Amino acid sequence: MAGPAADLVARALDATSSLVVVLDPHATVVLVNRAFEKHTGASRERIIGRPIWADVQETVEPAAREAFARTLASGCGEEFIAPVRKADGSIRHICWTGEPLRKPTGEIEYIIGTGVDVTDRLRDAQALRDLNATLEHRAIERSAEFRAQSALLRLILDSLSDGVVVCNADRLITQANPAAEQIVGAPLINIRAEEWTQPPRCFHPDGTPFTLEQLPLYHAVHGRTAINVEMLVRHEMRPDGVWLLVSGSPLRDGSSQVIGGVIILHDISEQKKQEVRLRESEDHFKRLAEHNRRLVQELDHRVRNNLAGLQGLISILRDKARTVREFAEAMDSRIAAMSHIHQVLASGGYQAVDLGALVRGTLDALSHAARHSPTLDIDGPRTPIGPRQALPLTMILVEWFTNSVKYGAHSVEGGRLRIAWDRRPVSDGHAVYLRWTERDGPPVPDKIVPSLGTQLIRGFVSRELLGHCVLRYDPQGADHEIEFTLRPESRET
Repeated sequence: MAGPAADLVARALDATSSLVVVLDPHATVVLVNRAFEKHTGASRERIIGRPIWADVQETVEPAAREAFARTLASGCGEEFIAPVRKADGSIRHICWTGEPLRKPTGEIEYIIGTGVDVTDRLRDAQALRDLNATLEHRAIERSAEFRAQSALLRLILDSLSDGVVVCNADRLITQANPAAEQIVGAPLINIRAEEWTQPPRCFHPDGTPFTLEQLPLYHAVHGRTAINVEMLVRHEMRPDGVWLLVSGSPLRDGSSQVIGGVIILHDISEQKKQEVRLRESEDHFKRLAEHNRRLVQELDHRVRNNLAGLQGLISILRDKARTVREFAEAMDSRIAAMSHIHQVLASGGYQAVDLGALVRGTLDALSHAARHSPTLDIDGPRTPIGPRQALPLTMILVEWFTNSVKYGAHSVEGGRLRIAWDRRPVSDGHAVYLRWTERDGPPVPDKIVPSLGTQLIRGFVSRELLGHCVLRYDPQGADHEIEFTLRPESRET
């Protein structure tokens, strides 16, 4: 090609930024453009007409020779990348492409090699590869850290005694530790909060079941905080229930949108039991204090009554007793009887005593004073006698016993004594009818002069028992009756 067309082609080749070199089949340089000169540092005058291998670097020559040979052999274009050292000593990477130009006969006349500087592209690609490798390494490290943190978090959650439950925005539980499942009594993963209410298993302290909208988990999912909500959870494994304090908070993402909720279940069952025990203990000590207060009141009343009784006895005996010895003997048995009944009442906590036990105990306490022991027949239903009536009733028995020792069944061998009583309902409670009957004792005189004992008996019956008595001295022996109404402190419920 010559003339204007050739000149135009030459200028066009010089205008392109790609490197262009034209070789004949023997690898002799026929043409190069300005970009080739610029990148290789070889001028046209020096390189045209010479083999291309004479002016390429050793690092380029093997790849160039192989590509040139393959192009000649196959007649197809060949592409390869090779470094080129510029005149300033810098290395540029050129992507070469060889395309054959053929004669009309089909023979290869020239091979046109075009090169594109891909140094920046390769550097960017390498930078991307390095960045990708760094990111992959960091991702691996972060994944390992995440797995380690997840394992640590799981270990912490599994070791907590408090239950932890996490759910997503759809109220589907995604995480729950063993403590939570043990408290609830069922697996929790992948169940919805609604299932906690059907059938009811969560209850308020007053026994009413929680609705879905009242559950702390529901509040948390809807962006609200719940703190120390008291709840009783019942299930088959804990039919008596588990008392809990439940707190819940919403879970938010980076944009503060609610993505779920978390609740903490704190078991306070033992605390509740302690509160019950404390209340029971408090009630017990209140009752005990009230009981002791009443005991003190009763004791005060008894002491004052006893002192009044002693004063009365002393006043009566002072006028009746002829000697100090007679006065002392009269006082001795009566004070002993008072001491005995106080001992009985004190041992029973100043509660009501059974009439049968009272009769037998009094006779046993006085038996040492009798010369003989008559045949005893004691009969009657269970009858509680309160502290305020027990003392005067005992004193009456003492007076009858004293007379029996002196004049009746206890004064001779073969005597018989029957003490019987009955309970009968009356308008204001129950009346007691007590009878003392002696037989086979000494003959009873026709005329009996009322003694100090008779005065005491009548006084005890009328003033203390608020009843009445009949004292008979039949020829066969003494036959006495008293009747009185049980006070409220003595009545059984």
